[in-house]
Amino acid sequence: MLIDAEPSASVSAVHFWRVVTPDANWRPLFDPPQTYEANGKTFSEENPLYRRVRSSREYAAISSRFQERSLGTVVWFGGIGPSWKFEMECRAAFITAGFALIGAMESDLSRYARFRIRLADSPKDPDVWFGRLMASWREADSRHWTGIEFYPNAAAAGTALGSDLSTQVVETASSADPVLAWLESKQPVLTERPLIVVGCSGGVPAALAFASQHVDRLAGLIIVGGFEDFESLFFQTDLNDGESVVAWRTDTPLLEQQQDFTKAFAAKCLVDPGKLARAIPTDRVLMIEARFDSVVPTELSDRLWESLGRPERWKFFGGHRLLFWRLCAYGDDLAKWAADHARTPCIVR
Repeated sequence: MLIDAEPSASVSAVHFWRVVTPDANWRPLFDPPQTYEANGKTFSEENPLYRRVRSSREYAAISSRFQERSLGTVVWFGGIGPSWKFEMECRAAFITAGFALIGAMESDLSRYARFRIRLADSPKDPDVWFGRLMASWREADSRHWTGIEFYPNAAAAGTALGSDLSTQVVETASSADPVLAWLESKQPVLTERPLIVVGCSGGVPAALAFASQHVDRLAGLIIVGGFEDFESLFFQTDLNDGESVVAWRTDTPLLEQQQDFTKAFAAKCLVDPGKLARAIPTDRVLMIEARFDSVVPTELSDRLWESLGRPERWKFFGGHRLLFWRLCAYGDDLAKWAADHARTPCIVR
């Protein structure tokens, strides 16, 4: 169903756009619900991908002004936490320029901001284990941590974190496909038009994963505040508030633990932006980078730039937070870059 959006003060200039909201008929786009038996009865559970799309606040917007003249579709993967509030005006600029737009309001990587790992043997006494867990939760709450996990050793921690990150990124990227298919069923001309993919900060890995699966239609990839090397980001970001991310064991040499963690993490984290970058043509990429970034260290942005083949890059004189606070000022320029690339035929190499 089409619902006329109530334009906020920040997007009042695009009064003509509509928000496309999936209704009950959207479900058939997904696999059938999962079924299971318990106590002699059969139960049904909605498809996890549908649940992912809904919980990620996936949305679509389509301009009622352009219809058949749409330049294509922008697939937008937002950053963590409240980043979406600063991205809204920039998204509106793409709609004004003639793009349909879908995307996730917030990156699922939000849960890893201020995440903590504790390495220790599991107590045999359940009460001792529960007491330790509660004490850690209280510590996390007092210091505003978003999560804490216990593992017996560094290898187990690296394996679990690498696997979990891969799952989160792949599921976020995959959740855009049914929304895109549904939107194209509403405006079939979009199936013949190119895609522009935008990834902001924590949304960059999913953007790269999605773009790598749609290279044949990819006209442009815009990366704002991007990075490569998840492990380095995990330890270096200033979101850690100066606290140690991992409480290492005291009965094992630190260097040995760090090496075990790195080896296990690298083996399981298959969606690092540096790896995904290899599938993206350099001439279709634009990177927006803050010169003095401490949330996503500038060094990690530079490494992604190298991995992408040194694409076009715009440097912002400031830090990560200021970059997003001022992103609205660059919306028209980014939309123009996307429009220029959307008009250039995609040549698969």
